[in-house]
Order: sequence, then structure tokens, then C-alpha cells
Amino acid sequence: MSVDVLAQGLTGEFAQAAVYVQDDSRSLKIHAVSNPQFKVRRLAVLIAGIVSYTRWPTSPNPIRLCVMGHDELVEELKSGSALSGARPVTVHNVKPGIDFKASCNVVSVTAIPPENARQLLFQIVSAPVVSIGEGPEFCSDGGMFCLHPDSGLT
Repeated sequence: MSVDVLAQGLTGEFAQAAVYVQDDSRSLKIHAVSNPQFKVRRLAVLIAGIVSYTRWPTSPNPIRLCVMGHDELVEELKSGSALSGARPVTVHNVKPGIDFKASCNVVSVTAIPPENARQLLFQIVSAPVVSIGEGPEFCSDGGMFCLHPDSGLT
């Protein structure tokens, strides 16, 4: 089997490449290869965009963004580059069991089991808390924004 990099895309944290893989059957396959940090960065930018366009009945200052289940995302959001908008945002890494209504204006739950996400959504059902999660079941269970990071679609 031979592997050749066809073309380099963006550089640095956004590095991606298209790779040709030729196996013994002489078939040619193309695979997209991406830097894992790119996925985290893309998720942070999506969340920042949602936060920047959201308006609350009473404008929070600062906006409290709570992230559960994704330490790399917390670090990316805290780095400030994605959330460099006009409104101040604080990022908190949270665990199950906190009072989401009192502690958060936005909740991002990624990489947690669906049953944990359901419990969280039940807690915030009537509160002015924006909920962002992954997978189609998240919106079916009452989430506001459902991201599909593996498909490339959001």
C-alpha cells in the first residue's frame, strides 16, 4: 500500500490534507485528514457565533457560557480568540449537578451520554438558557442547537 499527500490545505491549527491511498487491489481512495485541534476550533467558533447572535429578555453581563464534557473546548473558548466579540463572556467547565438555571446563560453539552443531556434539558426547560449539543436526539429531547461535527454539517 502506498500513501501520498495530494495537497496541503490550510496551515497550522487548521491543517488539512487530501490523501490518496492505493492498496494492493489497485483501487484509489481519497480520505480527508484533519488536525483534531481544527475540530475543536471549529466547534468553538460555532458556539461563539451562536452566543454572539443570541438575545435574552434581560441582557446578562457577562454572558455565562457553561461547557460540560469537553475540556479541550473549554480551553479553546477561554483562549479568547473565538469569543472576542463586543459582549463579555465568561467560560466555565461544569459538572452534572449544578443549578444550570442560576449559573449559566448558555450550556454546551458535547461528548456526554444522551441520558445526561436529557436530564440537563429537563432542568432548563423554562429558563432563558440557550442549549447547544450534538446529535439529532439532542434537539428531539428539547435542545435548541444541534451540531453534527462528524458530518461536517451543523
